[in-house]
Amino acid sequence: MTAHTFDTISDSYLPGEDGQVLDKVNVPVEVKNIARRLTFVLFDEILEESPTQSRRDVFDPDKNKEDLELLNSIKANGIITPIIVRNIGKAKTKQGNREYALVAGHRRVAAGIVAGLSGADGYVTKPHEDHEMLTLVENTGRRELSTFEKGLSIQSLQERRGLSVRKLAEVTGLSKSYVSELIQALQSPEVLMNIWEEGGISPRSAVLLKDHWPLIEKEDASFLRKNMVGISREQAIVLNDQLSAGTPLKKALALINSSAKLAPGKATSRRSSSAKDAAGISKDQLITALVRVFPRIKEKQARTLYDYSVVNGIQDPEIIWASALYVNRGGNINRAVELSKQAFGMRQTKSLVAQEVKLVKKAALVLKGMKKENKELRQYLQIIINQ
Repeated sequence: MTAHTFDTISDSYLPGEDGQVLDKVNVPVEVKNIARRLTFVLFDEILEESPTQSRRDVFDPDKNKEDLELLNSIKANGIITPIIVRNIGKAKTKQGNREYALVAGHRRVAAGIVAGLSGADGYVTKPHEDHEMLTLVENTGRRELSTFEKGLSIQSLQERRGLSVRKLAEVTGLSKSYVSELIQALQSPEVLMNIWEEGGISPRSAVLLKDHWPLIEKEDASFLRKNMVGISREQAIVLNDQLSAGTPLKKALALINSSAKLAPGKATSRRSSSAKDAAGISKDQLITALVRVFPRIKEKQARTLYDYSVVNGIQDPEIIWASALYVNRGGNINRAVELSKQAFGMRQTKSLVAQEVKLVKKAALVLKGMKKENKELRQYLQIIINQ
């Protein structure tokens, strides 16, 4: 082997800053299916951040435990996982004069600067790669990113690219319903978004109150923070029902907060079990069932009974059934819920009323299953059970 064997190989065949190589006459030729180039990136060479970076506080070890752990780890071991950057300089630049935009690794870079490091290993994206998608995918897949920050990332990409919910779900690995929920929640009043950002409410709860956003927006922010932080999905459903029934916002919040304080930790009592049953059936389903069982109850009356129950903080559906039975047999609709609640507060009357409601439900099923030609027998049963 002579000394000139490798003379035809030169640096011109090595990948350039833009992921291309130069042929013998220095004509750029794209090389596909090659790995991203790994290099040492000085923090001073990072001149831009990704436009889809959604963290409000990228790095704050004084407030965030995970940030402090990251800082301590980097102080002890350096930045182990390479960052990802995108070349924004000219094709040919000398070492030390390179210009990059940060694609992924914002927290690592911030922690590295605080730790006193000058740079970190970094992968340089290839020309055809979608750096905004890389930022979004990395961020939404990281455990420490809040739902609010995920929402901002998704919304930013949707606005910049005009992507559909389906496409956003594909690139993030999230479900379409969850992506849609995050986008909808970001349309809520500023005070709700602030509470969500602070972890005091879920995006699902914010969306459940969508019909009442204008009402919430008019309320004092300090009052809402005090009374809405920590409400669960089930409480948001009850709050929505109360507001739909015309309950003032302050009274509705007071009701759900007082119910939360009285509720046991686990569904061990009959009362808590009933509350769980109430959460398992929707308002429309219950109203439809009342109208089908009680022939003298109109839909408007059934809705009135339901709304009365909501206003009074009643979650036990059996009280609503008892109220409907009372009205069906000629009782005053304005007193039905209050009297039924009193009846269910006493052991003997509760047992009696509950048995009667159960009998009426069973009779309704029997009547529904009977053939139309049994008209006389149907009338007989209806008289017997006072239907």
